[in-house]
Amino acid sequence: MKKENLLSVLLMAIVFIECSLTGCGLAKKTGGQETINVISAKEYAKKAESSKDKDNADNDKPQNNMNGEIKTDGKMLEDCYEYEICRIKESENNDTQKDGLADEYYAVIKGFRGDFGEDFAAKIKKLTQSYYYFTLPETLEGVVVKEIAPNAFQNVDLGSCFKAISLPSGVVSVGKECFRNCGVFKIELAGDAAAENDLGEFSESVERREVIVGDRAFADNPDLWGIWLDNAAPSFGREVFAGCSSKQYLCYRVYRSDYETEPCKALKQLEAYAAENGMEAVEIPDYCSDVPLIRYPKEPYTLTAEVKNFFYGESADDELFCAFTYDDDAPDFGFPEWHIPCGEFCAMSGGKYEITASSELASQDGRYAAKNLIYDRETSWAEGAADYGIGESIRITSGCSYSDKWDGEVFFYEGDIEPDVFDGYMRYTKICVVNGYAKNRETWEENSRAKRMLLYVEDAPYAYLELEDTIRPQYFSLPINDIKAANGVDVHFEFVIEDIYPGTKYEDTCLTGLVVEFMGRHGH
Repeated sequence: MKKENLLSVLLMAIVFIECSLTGCGLAKKTGGQETINVISAKEYAKKAESSKDKDNADNDKPQNNMNGEIKTDGKMLEDCYEYEICRIKESENNDTQKDGLADEYYAVIKGFRGDFGEDFAAKIKKLTQSYYYFTLPETLEGVVVKEIAPNAFQNVDLGSCFKAISLPSGVVSVGKECFRNCGVFKIELAGDAAAENDLGEFSESVERREVIVGDRAFADNPDLWGIWLDNAAPSFGREVFAGCSSKQYLCYRVYRSDYETEPCKALKQLEAYAAENGMEAVEIPDYCSDVPLIRYPKEPYTLTAEVKNFFYGESADDELFCAFTYDDDAPDFGFPEWHIPCGEFCAMSGGKYEITASSELASQDGRYAAKNLIYDRETSWAEGAADYGIGESIRITSGCSYSDKWDGEVFFYEGDIEPDVFDGYMRYTKICVVNGYAKNRETWEENSRAKRMLLYVEDAPYAYLELEDTIRPQYFSLPINDIKAANGVDVHFEFVIEDIYPGTKYEDTCLTGLVVEFMGRHGH
């Protein structure tokens, strides 16, 4: 017998003896099949020898994963992980004869081997050939990895080497507390890679993979904010993400059929889970559309404002330049990410943010032009109608382009101020309005202000904005999945004045700021 086969037999014999003594059989049913105890080393070695094929012969070669990074299967992985090979027993109501080793057996990863603790960082980076993803193997000894055992990597400082954990695409069970307190900020359940799609070309729906996620599986990772489920339909246990970041994005794949029909049960469950646990549920389309994807409410929303203060950004003097502290006398409003030099916009290959108005109050220096609505408190937009300007409007066209080719993947960027999801779509999530002419208190009181505006998106009514009569900036939040546009696709917004607060001196209705924020940007 070859040396390698002898070692394999000995290892499996040890595992089998241990499991026989401790009764480590598995009782969970999966897809009409039930699992039984670890098989004997002799039986497995015989099966493995007779089931070798070309794919198994290449196990020791580094292979590119879907993120363009390298992962290594084969002997090195098998030497570093504690794992079990389990046999699938056909249920009584399933007469289908399984062919091949991969159909009859699956692997359960239990953690690292006991001596893996020394020089942990060097060993694990050599193991995965990555400095970002800790990618668990798809197979071990040619057998698909389907389970991660409870407590498998609990308290292992993966965060000292990696930012993210990528689980195998065949996993159907993630044990309780298996990645608790690991120090990572992203979790990824790998799925079927998206096909390369041209603009407007849609993918068909695929069957969602059921995954059981045990209690506190990812708990106590304070920086964990990105969860990418791909096409998995998980069943979550208790407190799965307890003790993680206060801002969490639960991202999942959606297909054309999910938009054309009522959302499936799995999507509704994910949305409900996110809402119950204070997370943002983010839909990731499995196609690239050449028109904006808009989800309109049955009746326009009525949105109320969150009032904040002005801040010191790009318009501030040197000592307060981009300090981002808040003050009544600060010059800037809107979103700090727009102000950071060489920030989230610096990697754009093209961008558009155009503002036009139905009318403008005439002035020699353009101080009442619509283009003033992005930054400066020293100027404003004033409508040019004969009265209070009911029915006058502001129109914004926004678009963002990157040279990155869309490939259906999802990336999580830490961002300049807040974390951000990047999948080739821009999601319009907030609106900032500075009501009236906010140059100073006296000017603000003398001019009229908007009380209510109707927002149209792509020329269809979307929401009423109920504005406060305050000089301070007002912010309105939009559902994260409602308004999105692919890389390079424009979105058109129109704000129509429906009611006003009259000024003490002038009928002219003014706005100092009107900015529509979107996520999906990234810097270099």
